[in-house]
Order: sequence, then structure tokens, then C-alpha cells
Amino acid sequence: YLSEQKLYNFFGRPLYPEEEYLKLSYFVQSTAVDVALLGFTDFTNRFEVSPYFMIHDSLVFECSKEYYEYLSKENLFVDIEGTGRFYLELSKFQDN
Repeated sequence: YLSEQKLYNFFGRPLYPEEEYLKLSYFVQSTAVDVALLGFTDFTNRFEVSPYFMIHDSLVFECSKEYYEYLSKENLFVDIEGTGRFYLELSKFQDN
């Protein structure tokens, strides 16, 4: 697969590595980014939160203390078709 002329990640996004030895890392990293984006999109839609920003594999959003308590009791996960189920960990950034 990686020796083909054109390279795409798992979701079909075209990749353009500068060197042959970078093909595998481009494939893995770009696929992981797409999984995170799909998962965070699913999370924000299901739980109706508005994200501030994303840092690597973390999503930063604001919610009330009550909603945080509700989310803390949920078994949070996202299912990404073709890749599997990913469980989410909720962390409190700041207590106001």
C-alpha cells in the first residue's frame, strides 16, 4: 500500500511526503488526526458543547459545574467507523 504512486490516509485524504521513509509516519499521523477530528465533532454534537480550541488529542470547552458533573458520570466514548471505539477522559482545567 505504501509503495503505491499516490498515498492516502485511512480516510482517503491525499498525502505528499517529501521522502520515501516518511510515508508510514505521514499515514499514521494523518489518520490519527482525522480520528481525533471526527471524534471531537461527534462529541461536540452529541453533548452540545462549543469548543474553544483543540490541542493535539485534547478538546478545550467551557461548561457549567452542573454539566461537568453530569459529563463526569457518563461513560464518554466516540465510535469512529472503520477504526473502533475511543474512550474519552474528562479533566477539569479551571474551577470557577
